[in-house]
Amino acid sequence: MSFFFPKKARRVFAAGFSLLVGFSLVAAAPCALAKPQTPRQLVWSLGFSSLDEAPLDANTLRAQLRDFQTLDVLAASKREVSLIVPVFEGGQTLFETATAPFAARNPQALSDEILLRAFVQNAKRRKMSVFFAFDVLGWGRAPKNGWSDDAKPSIFDSHPEWEEFNSALGSTDAVRFASPFNAKVRVALEDLVAETATKFPEADGAVFDVHLHRGEVSGFGSSARIAARRELGFDPTTLGIQGTADENLSENALRFLKWREENLGQLAQDLAQRWRAHHPQSQVWLSGVANYGEIPHFDALRSGQNARLWLEKQPRVFDALLLEGRFASGETARLADFAPQIPLKPLAVPDVSGKNAALEWGAISSKFDLPFGVVVSDASVGTQTLGWLSGKIAPPAPQPLRLHEMLPDAEFLDANGEIWSWKKARGQNDLLVLAQGHTKKSAKAWNALSRQFAEISTLLLASGVQFVQISPSKQRVNESPNVLNLQDAGREFLGRLPAQNSVVFVDRAGFVREVKIIQNAQELGSYVRGAGASERLEVGSLAPLWTVRDMNGQTRNLAALRGKKALLLSFFPKCFTGGCANHMASLSAQFELFEKNDIEVLGVSIDTPYVQREFAQRWKLRFALVPDEGRQLSLLYGAANTPDDLAQRKTVFIDKSGVVQWIDSDVRVASHGVDVARRLSLIP
Repeated sequence: MSFFFPKKARRVFAAGFSLLVGFSLVAAAPCALAKPQTPRQLVWSLGFSSLDEAPLDANTLRAQLRDFQTLDVLAASKREVSLIVPVFEGGQTLFETATAPFAARNPQALSDEILLRAFVQNAKRRKMSVFFAFDVLGWGRAPKNGWSDDAKPSIFDSHPEWEEFNSALGSTDAVRFASPFNAKVRVALEDLVAETATKFPEADGAVFDVHLHRGEVSGFGSSARIAARRELGFDPTTLGIQGTADENLSENALRFLKWREENLGQLAQDLAQRWRAHHPQSQVWLSGVANYGEIPHFDALRSGQNARLWLEKQPRVFDALLLEGRFASGETARLADFAPQIPLKPLAVPDVSGKNAALEWGAISSKFDLPFGVVVSDASVGTQTLGWLSGKIAPPAPQPLRLHEMLPDAEFLDANGEIWSWKKARGQNDLLVLAQGHTKKSAKAWNALSRQFAEISTLLLASGVQFVQISPSKQRVNESPNVLNLQDAGREFLGRLPAQNSVVFVDRAGFVREVKIIQNAQELGSYVRGAGASERLEVGSLAPLWTVRDMNGQTRNLAALRGKKALLLSFFPKCFTGGCANHMASLSAQFELFEKNDIEVLGVSIDTPYVQREFAQRWKLRFALVPDEGRQLSLLYGAANTPDDLAQRKTVFIDKSGVVQWIDSDVRVASHGVDVARRLSLIP
């Protein structure tokens, strides 16, 4: 018997913040209002975000610059407040500049500068620090709503001579970028930083987001190729770097990555030094370590930036790292040896859908005694944040697990006191989790359940199931080597389960398959002995169920299609590569035919929602894409073998009854849409 629970919310504002404020999370009643124990330092960003989930909204920024009431609330919090104001975004400035090619790009530059100066004066009057933020290389993405001439939204429309060309991707709106390997670009940036520092001596510091544009990361811009041939003696496009693990790279490939890292790091250092030349006593922060948890080899520059190494090599140049993201709390394990060495400023970003603020960073702030920060992307995020900080809005209780949805990541302590998270097990084995409830009756039955669990794990060693036991205390009832004992002191995971003792079955891809309340050891034994392996994708069998969100935040549920529509699920490695563009475009060309025959079409890649939206817009795709950043769907349907893999090109056709009719692992990208239509007898 399976137990279904109410709909799981997305990772929301309080997912990490509940840990930060010291609440003991329980599954039952709403939390009582209490003033959170928030850190002494607060970082408040007015829309500046290096994650690039969406372009900066100029109107929202202007509204925040006029909002002195928020400054009063922040000042009343008695915290050390650092405000981050984006002054250079999308190749445009928030003030009048004489630096080419940025001059005259913002028609409202004079009025914006007046707003900016008034905001800085009011912040300083309230004893707050103000940092000016520069999106150093993000020239191609103009802010929304009027920070630029609408007729020419991109700087490259007015100055095509500055545009970088990537021979692998072509020169399209979605991949237009400025390259750090272009000498003209570097000079312009240094001049702009110097001009800004001179015009605004009252600024307390600067924040530099110096990450490579994905057009440069996923291929190689022309400037990088020319410079590499001149300095290294070879063309990097011949090295086969894309999608290759570090240990498999050639000697020249490793040389190129090191050279590229050093060049980008030198740019960041040069900009910091130009700022310090006019503000010797001010601080300079480095930003841009975005999507940290998605990068299997995060010391390679393919991640977009190697800020950790830059900070270690140049500790006097940068004062802190503005570490930004929507991390699940399990990723904090990677920071254990990182935080003590480098000053960190965690910065949470809004949820992709814009409905909530995802503050998983709260757990990091609490764990490492770090400042607390948030990107205020709109008025609702600011209101929510102020409400939680002041204690006027109670942090929501954790949402219950829902069957066939992805297991929310959580962080535990193992028997050795080391941090452990679900991601460590993903892609390896199914998980059978015994979870302790919080009722008195559950506590009395726990010891017997734990011993029974250990005995069963010994008998089922060859089952391919990882046995996990989770309780809120350090108590170890069994010491079986076959059971992973974990502590969830804050009930981050246990708070999502029933009040009674229960078992949770999770497949190797990370989808919740069953949650069952267990009353006694006998019931536990019967359940575990009867539990089989999770469903596998096989032709002629029912397809494993799943619930995910697409690039627009819309819920997609395989079970909801049964009896209504068939599904064509097509996996591809990565957006903005030639083969993947042809693959998706060929399916889109047959969309009307699929739709007419009640066939839903979904594309799946490991990209972020924002990248997928841009990709879909660029190629005018008529169906939605699913961002499979954690590879859960790819693992479930065999398009990836590990959580670090790119998805293999594969298309799965599931009929209206939910049965897998065929699997195509030999996709011909240019003709795939026609090939599928013929296979389904939709065309001759």
